[in-house]
Amino acid sequence: MMTTWMWFSRRFGSKYFNHRLKCRKRWLLSRNARELCRVEPLEQRHLMAVVVPAYEITNQWGNEFEARITLTNVDVQPVNDWMLSFDYAASITDVWGATLVSNDGGRYVIANEGWNNDLETGRSLVFHLLGSTNIHATEIDAPTNYAINGKAVGDETNNSTPLAGDIPPLGEEGGDSPSNSNTDRFQVGFHRLRDWGEAFVGEITLTNHSSGVLTGWEISFDFTGGIDSLWNARLVNASGPRYTVRAPAWNQDLAAGGTVTIRFQATPEQEGVVPRAFVISGVCDGPLIQSNQDFQAPSKLQRPSIQPIADTIDGHGVVYAVGALQEDIQEFDPTVDRLDFGSHSARTVTLAKNEQGKVAFINPWTQKASFHVLSNVSCSDLTVDNFFPLDNEHLRQDIGGVLSWERRVGPRDLDTIYVRSHEVGVHERIEGFDPTSMKISLLYFGSRDRLFVEDTDEGLLISSEIAGQSILLVGVSKASLVGNNIEFHHDQVVESRLFVPFGFHADDVAIVSRDML
Repeated sequence: MMTTWMWFSRRFGSKYFNHRLKCRKRWLLSRNARELCRVEPLEQRHLMAVVVPAYEITNQWGNEFEARITLTNVDVQPVNDWMLSFDYAASITDVWGATLVSNDGGRYVIANEGWNNDLETGRSLVFHLLGSTNIHATEIDAPTNYAINGKAVGDETNNSTPLAGDIPPLGEEGGDSPSNSNTDRFQVGFHRLRDWGEAFVGEITLTNHSSGVLTGWEISFDFTGGIDSLWNARLVNASGPRYTVRAPAWNQDLAAGGTVTIRFQATPEQEGVVPRAFVISGVCDGPLIQSNQDFQAPSKLQRPSIQPIADTIDGHGVVYAVGALQEDIQEFDPTVDRLDFGSHSARTVTLAKNEQGKVAFINPWTQKASFHVLSNVSCSDLTVDNFFPLDNEHLRQDIGGVLSWERRVGPRDLDTIYVRSHEVGVHERIEGFDPTSMKISLLYFGSRDRLFVEDTDEGLLISSEIAGQSILLVGVSKASLVGNNIEFHHDQVVESRLFVPFGFHADDVAIVSRDML
């Protein structure tokens, strides 16, 4: 007669059979209760998933739609540097809250954006995607065959195995752990993620191979160059070539077996320079591990500096490349010269004017504003001809909003507060705003990211973190706002969802035309 275990083994394979045997053995040892030894029902096997994805269509317009994917970590360990892959029949055209890495025949790979690098135990994170199909959006099937960091959801094997193409950490440093065991070890590594000659994006990984917790971790190192921005850590000291970074408030302790990943954008003083002479310590009671090893830099990706070229469209003037890493332009002539944005989008560059009133292009994601300046030109001097051609639609809209404000094109209603994002360091204080009869408009708002709306002791603070610009509505709170008195243009609502910081739904706010801009 075939036993229950034999039936399960033939029906579901040795992998499932072995897993159930391990579970059964652990149960016996912990409970010491032979009468409870029985196979768990098959429908509970989903509990082996490290991360549980949830998919939902939130908006739809015929064949186009917006969807939300929620990742929940149900494991007892955090998931570091998460990357999600899945099969999907729809075409994904945009993603926010994550990065679209690739699409290979309907197999999508989506990764974190750095700031949401780690998914802690018991926590969830959300990202949104915009897509289209050749059928009605309600008929599209949900994504299938999810995998987290290369491991299928439901696979009980280690989820931290790197995907093909990942560069493993370099070098190891040994030392005493918090428990003073001489066999405990720590590992630190560095490699470049992107390199374009005058700058690079690098990654430092720190892994705790000890049996204790590294409390309040801190890393210092030598680097002859400038660090322009930093993710997943705090820069606490920079003295000459010596930098010190420390754990962020939300990720203070490095558990046994855990890894933290720090990413930064840097400008080296000379080619081939990389961080070296790492010292790892715990701010409270952690060990001190010092390394004199110099890491060998991988082969560098070459991207030549873009020089101004003669304008071939009308034969007059010069075309200048735009980018935060380009040198400032000293002799731009707005009557004949043009600006080339290349592959830039509204997510990678923002038009602004600096505190001297000159045109500045800003990288939206640097902690300290990185400017590419037209030193002799004001925003009001520019026209649309200086930006032709401009292929990215969102960037075109955002630049149009800035130019319209500066050239006084478009409405200027007395009962409306116009929120802007391009005037570096400008802070306005508005008294007497009546939410029941007055309006807030983002018609001229020139950015798609890092908009904050928060209640303060004095009133409602609306700020654009990219340019450090804000408006304070004295005596007003979020709860007192009326949704349909907040105005956006179409793409700010449908695609960029700028209504979210105000606490409203897309159906609550007003959409105004930008045709006059």
